[in-house]
Amino acid sequence: MSFATARDKIVEIVEAASPSLKMAGSGSRFKHMPSGFEDRLAATRSFFIRSSSGNIHGPLTGITRRRLSMLSLSISYLQSRDLAKLDKVIVSDYEAISDDLLTTSKWDSSNSGIRQISSGGDTLLPYDITDDDDGFVLSITIPMEYE
Repeated sequence: MSFATARDKIVEIVEAASPSLKMAGSGSRFKHMPSGFEDRLAATRSFFIRSSSGNIHGPLTGITRRRLSMLSLSISYLQSRDLAKLDKVIVSDYEAISDDLLTTSKWDSSNSGIRQISSGGDTLLPYDITDDDDGFVLSITIPMEYE
């Protein structure tokens, strides 16, 4: 398997996640923007993924190597006059995406090569919310182990 195959599976899982809260101007689905935020649509819930670091796990042996890639998932949200509602939408989206990413049956490990979403100490899938010129960005760190 390869990084590209495992990464594509993560994109597929995020695109299939179902947002539970609706908000005027927000899309009803997550939309992958392969070229990043420079080309993002003027729509809430567009996202891109990039790798920020990685390594190979375990000792040097004849068994299959397990690799770790730290993925950064960034989802854009347009500015809203109702910031309390937007906050609820963003955190609700985080919950929907993280639930789907942590459902191992969605990984299709035999085809994607994904072996686990690793923990960072006591946490799984940490997130933060920042503001930019157009609105807000939800960033989720995904430590993905794959073969």
